[in-house]
Amino acid sequence: MFIYARSMEKSTNPTNRFKAPSLYSSLYLLCKATKPTSVIHPTKTFQEWLRDPVTWHVFGHDYFSQANEPLLAREAYSACQEKTEALLAAGVAVDEEVEPDYGVLQTLQFYFNMSKNALELQNIELAIEYAEKALEKDHFNSELRAYLASLSKPHATLFDVEVQAVRRFRQGWKERAWTDGFRSRLKDQLIAELERSYAKDPYNLHVRGRLAYYAREMYRYRFLFEEKCAVRIQRSYRLSKQRWDWKIPLRQRYVELANQTESAFQQSPYSLGVRTEVIRVARSSLCPKTHRISTVSLPRLLLEDESLRKIIRAFRASRWRRMISEALQRIRVRRMQVLMKYAVIIQRYARRYQAKLKLIALRIEYARFLKNAITAQNVVRKYLAVKELRRRRRALQMTRRREAAIQVLRRSLPTLLQRRVGRRRREVLKKERERERLAYEDYMRPPRYSPVMVD
Repeated sequence: MFIYARSMEKSTNPTNRFKAPSLYSSLYLLCKATKPTSVIHPTKTFQEWLRDPVTWHVFGHDYFSQANEPLLAREAYSACQEKTEALLAAGVAVDEEVEPDYGVLQTLQFYFNMSKNALELQNIELAIEYAEKALEKDHFNSELRAYLASLSKPHATLFDVEVQAVRRFRQGWKERAWTDGFRSRLKDQLIAELERSYAKDPYNLHVRGRLAYYAREMYRYRFLFEEKCAVRIQRSYRLSKQRWDWKIPLRQRYVELANQTESAFQQSPYSLGVRTEVIRVARSSLCPKTHRISTVSLPRLLLEDESLRKIIRAFRASRWRRMISEALQRIRVRRMQVLMKYAVIIQRYARRYQAKLKLIALRIEYARFLKNAITAQNVVRKYLAVKELRRRRRALQMTRRREAAIQVLRRSLPTLLQRRVGRRRREVLKKERERERLAYEDYMRPPRYSPVMVD
């Protein structure tokens, strides 16, 4: 609609030019319906809106340029230029005192855009004029100076002269101001400022880089070491992070396994398989340390196992003591049985010997009464010789047995007799002491009835 209205406005046919205001009115109504506040001022009528150069500047700069429509933008800038020239021709000052919105027409960017638009229209003189007005706003704008130097050779020469003068001026001041002492002081001041910034933020890369450059001996190697350590820490952290990510499913599985094991332990706390499984799961690195199986069940199980080990150790010690005591008792009984056996053998030998002596005496008496005393004596002698031989043989055997028994008795009998005699002696002494105590109590007991004194 805008380009159609512009074409009707520039047409040489009066009929077409007559159609232009109606087209602009339609554009005004369209903008008012869509309500773009930057194009439609709320207090302006259609005629004011149509004569206002700011309207077409906003169209060209805010809409057509941003919509990548250079042809429409050029037409909008042309309309803005025409409206501005018409206002100037009518004697209206285009400044902020007349209209606040005219402030946008006095900026460097406005003149710069107008100059570019004039250049696109192949109007070099007008482009230079607008560029000079923009240069008055900012004489040191590098983009504008380069643009104007490309349009005008006198301006390019002037700008080169200014640049050379500034360079000579700066070089002279550098030679006068930048002495070795000044550079040293400036370097110290810069290092002090950088150190203060480093103390506030030790991880600022810009500050660390400048400190490493200006204070190389103090900070460069330190920063290199810190960067190397940071690289190694990051590598190890990445590996640890990978391990953590890899262990997440395993940890979730171990949480489920810990719940199942804890439930089984609560149901059967004395099952060997369940207790072994509790220890295995709780001591795994994948099991959560805050889980009940690690904080309650495992300490309880370990305490019970330690108590059970102590009980078993005490029971074994008691059993060994009992076994040793019983073994010693059996040894004592066996020794007593051996001693009694030898004592019985000795008594039996003594009784047999006495019986034999009596038998021999009776046979001798019987032989005396025989008529033939000599025959009786010979018979008795032969009998006694044979018996003596047998007796000696038996005596020799008994002597050997007796010596063995005596050796055993010498070792054990004195102790046994001493114990028995001591026991009897103690019993006798105890009875005597009791008797003496009773006698003393009888002696010291007062009489049953005391005599009564009568006056």
